[in-house]
Formats: sequence, C-alpha cells, structure tokens
Amino acid sequence: VPLGKLVYRGNVVSLDPMKKNLTATRRELKKARLTNVKATHMPDEPILPLKDETLDGAMSAFPFQFFKKPEQTLKDANRCMRKGGWLAVIEWQPEFSDYGPVRKNRVQPTDLREKIEKAGFKFYIRHNLSDMAYMMIFSK
Repeated sequence: VPLGKLVYRGNVVSLDPMKKNLTATRRELKKARLTNVKATHMPDEPILPLKDETLDGAMSAFPFQFFKKPEQTLKDANRCMRKGGWLAVIEWQPEFSDYGPVRKNRVQPTDLREKIEKAGFKFYIRHNLSDMAYMMIFSK
C-alpha cells in the first residue's frame, strides 16, 4: 500500500504466495482508494505470473523466510525486470532478537548480496532501515 501511494504515475503489482495476506492487502487498498495496485496470488512459485522485461522495479520483504525457493524466485524476477530496473530486498538485521525468525534462519548481509548477485543483479547500496531490518538495492 505505501508503494502504491508513491507510484502515482504508474502501476504496482503486489504478488504474494500466501492467499490470507492478499485479503488484508486488498482491504487496505480499498480503504486507501488505491486503484493503481493489483494484488495477485502467485501459486506457482518460483515462476512469477509476469511477462519478460515488464518490471521497472521490484521490492521483496524477507524473501528467504517467505518463499519456498527464494533463489529461483529472484532469478525469475530478473527475467521480468527491464534493463536498468531495480530490486530492493528487506531482510532481518542479524543481531536483532526481540522477534522474528531465529538467528540461524536469518540471511547475513554478505550472503544476501552473494545470492542476489548470483540471480543476475548488481549490488548498488545497503541501508539500515532500523535495528530490526536492513535493505539492499540492486540493479539489472
């Protein structure tokens, strides 16, 4: 929903492998009166239901916790991304312990960078969002 508010001259596709999340997303979209966001279920993960080179950018929060095959899903995101497009990935800070997945299931920043570069993206920048999460941005 926040990304849909920022992209006022374009469209946002929200993909989620969990149907229960889509209900909440659609409710929030209706409440915010956002018509430029389409919330879609992606049952065939790791294949994204998008055509080649149709995305200008993509964002994924905690893909290594939510996707069954995150590396393959990220490779497919590369297929869908236009040249010069961007990918933002949010992950848990390794040392944050108040809540979230156990530490052994968290992706260290160096490992995240390596995995996403292996999917065909180029590292651009890392930003600490909070004590809880960090974000890395990549380009195609």
